[in-house]
Amino acid sequence: MTRRIYFIGVILLCLVLVLPTAMRTLRLADSTNGLTTIALLGPSEWTLNPFSVNGIFLPPGAARWLLLNTDIPYRPCETPSLGCEVSLVAWVGRAMAHVPSDKREQATELLHHFIARGESVNQLSQGLTPLHEAVLFQDALYLEILLNAGADVRTKAEPSAKSASGLTPIEFCLKLEEKRASKRGALCQRLKDIQNDGNAASLTLHSSGTGYASPSIQR
Repeated sequence: MTRRIYFIGVILLCLVLVLPTAMRTLRLADSTNGLTTIALLGPSEWTLNPFSVNGIFLPPGAARWLLLNTDIPYRPCETPSLGCEVSLVAWVGRAMAHVPSDKREQATELLHHFIARGESVNQLSQGLTPLHEAVLFQDALYLEILLNAGADVRTKAEPSAKSASGLTPIEFCLKLEEKRASKRGALCQRLKDIQNDGNAASLTLHSSGTGYASPSIQR
């Protein structure tokens, strides 16, 4: 009887010790953004060891597989949180700027996947569009993926984004470049080219008669 009580006590103690790691895993795996965070963790940033501060019971490879092959994690936000304020595209874009180089390819793969699923490339996240953030992070690859997916270079940042308030990605880029010259110059030029191409296409449509005619000249 004493041995049985001792055995039960050991089991209960183990359960109590692994509970924080189990709860941490469930909290992260409960949202697409959290799963994305797990999927992009480097080897030194996670472990199955429940006694480690980096302990998580879901390996990054498994999290990545769930994101790419199932619909389980995709659902609307139900409670206000950082994950609800930041779009999936922006979430991965932010990760691309900070993950180790060996994880950047996987982050890019997830970005393409989310865009292919129909995630918006223009959704504002904490006042900024993904294009604004690509400029902020000086990330040419991220910027190019967004532009190829049809991101709008004319969308303005919200007032909550203080440094970019009311600015388009191009204006934001030029503002940052004016404050401190950097490799953003190439990004600014790329955005200008896209805007000029759009303006030229709009003028072509209008002059060919396929565009919208002003009521003042309609007959």
